[in-house]
Amino acid sequence: MKKTALLILVLGLLLSGCGVSHAHTQPSEEAAASVTISPLPAGVDLDNLKDCTVAVSLEAGDIFRNEDGAIQLRVTVYSYWDRYDPVDIAGLKVGDELVIEGNTVPVRSLEEEKGDIRINGGYEQDGYTLRTDDDGVYYAVSSNDMHLWKPVGTTVLPVADSFVYFDRADISGAETAYSAEDFLSGNLDHSFSPQNTALRLENGEAVELIRFYTP
Repeated sequence: MKKTALLILVLGLLLSGCGVSHAHTQPSEEAAASVTISPLPAGVDLDNLKDCTVAVSLEAGDIFRNEDGAIQLRVTVYSYWDRYDPVDIAGLKVGDELVIEGNTVPVRSLEEEKGDIRINGGYEQDGYTLRTDDDGVYYAVSSNDMHLWKPVGTTVLPVADSFVYFDRADISGAETAYSAEDFLSGNLDHSFSPQNTALRLENGEAVELIRFYTP
């Protein structure tokens, strides 16, 4: 599950007619009363990072030795912005409201296309596009299929003796492995954002950092 945080599987379609676009721009006269759909709580518990893979960002100097000489890793941890219950999205209709990015948005049009849910024209038309994750939860995406991320918080984690950083950001697909000592030497000048970086933890220790290629 090393790439769980960033390699997303589209799990089927919500409506019949696979790959066919179904647009709804006018609510039915017999439609049920409108509802307001709110996002789920953040999918990451900053106080319970034990055995998991999370999207993170970090900067130069965020791998360091503490006063006892132990190697530590400071990261900002992210969750999808926003996440929605698939049952709520399956029942979404024109006339409802969706709370997204802190705003309550009236649903004026609704379209399903290849598993994506396009609200008010999708992000291409200044609306919103929702997509399923491998756990069935819906989340918002932006241009180039980029996730929309929100920071959960910053934490400092112990680094395992076996820690390794895999850099897979080269467009050629080449992979280079680095140790924590490579970070401490100050010779790595890499950019780490939630769009391209995943951190795997075991028993609360950082064991693997992966940087992916993003267009």
